[in-house]
Amino acid sequence: MNVPLSALKEIVVEVARALPHRLTRQPDCDGLAEDALWRELAASILGSAVSYGTAFRALEGLQVAGLLDPGVVPRESSVERSLRLSGYRFPRVRAQHLSRSAAAIYGSGFTIGELLGHCGHDGVLARQMFVHLCPGLGPKQASLFLRNVGFANQAILDRHVLAYLQSCGVIPRAIGSIQSLRQYEAIEGIVSRQAASSSLSVAAFDLAVWVTMRSLPRPGSA
Repeated sequence: MNVPLSALKEIVVEVARALPHRLTRQPDCDGLAEDALWRELAASILGSAVSYGTAFRALEGLQVAGLLDPGVVPRESSVERSLRLSGYRFPRVRAQHLSRSAAAIYGSGFTIGELLGHCGHDGVLARQMFVHLCPGLGPKQASLFLRNVGFANQAILDRHVLAYLQSCGVIPRAIGSIQSLRQYEAIEGIVSRQAASSSLSVAAFDLAVWVTMRSLPRPGSA
């Protein structure tokens, strides 16, 4: 990447200001039905290490098969069969993750809505809780879930955002992926400060960084 740092930061701000409001507008989790919350959580579990299209097809297949009913713990074998039919890459392990996440939440006698309500507007607490409850749900995917259901200040720290922060010199270049929830929270704090310095929301900032970094030519691609 041969873009001067000052120019890169200006591009990110301009992209953020040009984003349609609907892309950074936060829904109200208090107004979401339990089936919508469970679908969003399942989508975030399925979305790890696969493309959006792959996760979406798998989610639709589960919906059609009646395996995404809120409050019901689906059988792992049934979920695995549906995921295989959808061409999903990790059918067995994600079937375990989905079934055991449903058991951890609904088996406790709570709903997702009630658990979120107990957290108030504390996204950090909510993320810690869902990472703990849901097997296979890492901090990035948990943050994506929370962002999609109304928690505005959770950063989505993918490789594009990490590369931007490295270009800015605010995290070491040796960081290729985030290994722990504590590390995620520390880097998220850096993102929050970067966003605030440009008078942007976290949602607008990290989406603009993602768009910008994906659009830049890779080294040696010219």
